[in-house]
Amino acid sequence: MFRLSDRVLVLTSYLFEDVLDADFITFCSTLGADPDVIQGAGGNISIKNGDALCIKASGLWLKDAARKNTFVTVSRKEIVRRHRLRDENLHDLADASGLRPSIETGMHALLPHRFVVHVHCVESLALSAHRDAERAFAERLVSFRHVLVPPVRPGLPLALAVEEAMARQPDASVFVLMNHGLIVGSDTLEETRQTLNAVRDALALPVRSPSHAGTDLESLNDMNWHVPQDDFIHTVAADQETLRLVRQAPLYPDHVVFLGPIIPVAVDGECLSAAIERFERHHGFRPQWMVFPAQGVLTAPQNNVGEMAMLDALGRVGQRLRSSFRPLRTLPAGIIHDLTQWEAETYRKKISL
Repeated sequence: MFRLSDRVLVLTSYLFEDVLDADFITFCSTLGADPDVIQGAGGNISIKNGDALCIKASGLWLKDAARKNTFVTVSRKEIVRRHRLRDENLHDLADASGLRPSIETGMHALLPHRFVVHVHCVESLALSAHRDAERAFAERLVSFRHVLVPPVRPGLPLALAVEEAMARQPDASVFVLMNHGLIVGSDTLEETRQTLNAVRDALALPVRSPSHAGTDLESLNDMNWHVPQDDFIHTVAADQETLRLVRQAPLYPDHVVFLGPIIPVAVDGECLSAAIERFERHHGFRPQWMVFPAQGVLTAPQNNVGEMAMLDALGRVGQRLRSSFRPLRTLPAGIIHDLTQWEAETYRKKISL
């Protein structure tokens, strides 16, 4: 009996031999290594070849595409069938090594383009927070076939929102995901690459220089937490404008998943242990990082590289925000709640090492 899992393995063998060529793998690795485009295990890329849909596996880093198996292949028809049933459970489509398809596989299957790139570029994340983001995107992307997608939870809600956006503008090749990122689709890799670069250039914002950790940070660290060697992380605390803006609320999904729903900020003169105790008493959970205004950031020893990448991303986004953007358009509370309860994101965080 020919099972779907057998078919997936057949498709995987075929697609890796004939489609995932050196140019594509180089593109993936280069894109994944740029923290202004993709942070940690965020973002995903897919290729269609007939019914075969090859997509980055959930929780893996795109920058590793050249050194290990980073992709899973599934039947596009099967993914679309499940989408029509509003079924986003893809656990049974894991490959022989246990890798699951990306949580965004449904969205990739619905898009007609052969190549689909979904990134969390910091330019789009920052501009999405603008109080008049629709106008800002419209002015900057006037020369692109683009459409805006309102903020929704990743997975099935995003696939439905993208499907609705395609109905409004069937020829769109650029999808702006508000408070989430960008999607670029094309039928050739080179056109995909050129379009993504051109969109990023169009969305570019002035960037304040990152700030170093303050000289008093070590004296506040009475629990021997980690002092990151990353100026963008410390910028979240040391740059007053960045801290004033980013502490309002999470701006995008990966912040919630990897860093939690609340920015933990110490009060003036508070050491780390006192700041943690106060935060846990007020919010009911223990923070894994702590911001010391004008000084820098300390992180718990158990934090993994995925969480550190998201802290770096927060600094990169924050350095592009401006007081003129206020009031910021933050991630809706309902999406924040859903993300904290969603098993798919718990899985992605668990394996994002």
